[in-house]
Amino acid sequence: MNGIKKSLICALCLLVIAAFSLSACGSKGDVAAKVNDAEITQDLLEGVAAFAMYYINGQTTEGLSEQELTVWENQVLIYLCVETEMLRQHFKDEGKEIIDADAKTEIDEAADSFMTSAGITETDLPGLGFTRSDMKYFLEGNKYYEAYNTEVAEADPITDEEAQAYYDANPTYFTTPFSVSASHILITDADHTDENRAKIEDILAKAKAGEDFAELAAEYSDDSSAASGGDLGSFGAGEMVPEFEEAAFALEAGEISDVVETEFGYHIIKLTDRQEESVQPFDEAKESIVNYLQGQRASENIESVLKEEFTIEYLIEVDPTTGEPPITLDQLAALGGTSGDGDGSGAS
Repeated sequence: MNGIKKSLICALCLLVIAAFSLSACGSKGDVAAKVNDAEITQDLLEGVAAFAMYYINGQTTEGLSEQELTVWENQVLIYLCVETEMLRQHFKDEGKEIIDADAKTEIDEAADSFMTSAGITETDLPGLGFTRSDMKYFLEGNKYYEAYNTEVAEADPITDEEAQAYYDANPTYFTTPFSVSASHILITDADHTDENRAKIEDILAKAKAGEDFAELAAEYSDDSSAASGGDLGSFGAGEMVPEFEEAAFALEAGEISDVVETEFGYHIIKLTDRQEESVQPFDEAKESIVNYLQGQRASENIESVLKEEFTIEYLIEVDPTTGEPPITLDQLAALGGTSGDGDGSGAS
């Protein structure tokens, strides 16, 4: 997602998925914050927060608690609305027109594309809690952030050494673990009786004689996967019981196992694919690493450099320890804004 403060918005997304959804952020009057003399209204905040939730998570505000929405809206205010306004003023001061005619056309097209992919129309928007203007504000924020990212990259680019250091420090990010894809036929029998042994041996003979494995699974397997021809999808080490895993991992793609006994009964396994562990070379990963680190640098610059150029005033309740609106349920509870149920961390 090419979102404003991509890493922060992704963090918000995870927080919402794990812990809560939306509700209304308390406000003194109809202005939530000011960046220098520019006002961010409560109406704008609520609409952008509703769209951000729907854009990221496909959820609406309906049925969500006041405390949870307060936390979400506060995060959207700090990390999206305020920063969008700072970036707008920053580029205006530099004499740069980021949202020019071409950008406006792209934003309109992006809004249309999102609505089409989400299966919504203009008449649906009021019920979802946001307007087309809220959508465009969010998407304009993307444009400002992309422009700032480019500006930071030109002034302070990520070096090859920095990219290499990240690659070396995070090998799991670039490693695709060993996995296989398989189908099976199961005769459920925890006691492993001779009767069922004879039954599975007969099915195995048919499979090895060339009869269609998926059809045999559909006819004979006791497992729920029978409906899909015994397909188990892909799996790696530690995902199946040891006996099943050992037998599957010993096969080559297209091979059929002998009878395998597990605690569930008798199995026949057909391996459909085998992917050995692989490591993406640095040269292939370099571009994505540089893009990621450059985005992180731009975000850090917004926090450590850009914010020093502006006077930011929050007109809603702030946490005295941060000077910003509370962004966790714990912080909100400390200000008396919630009963404090849950740990406020966003962890499930």
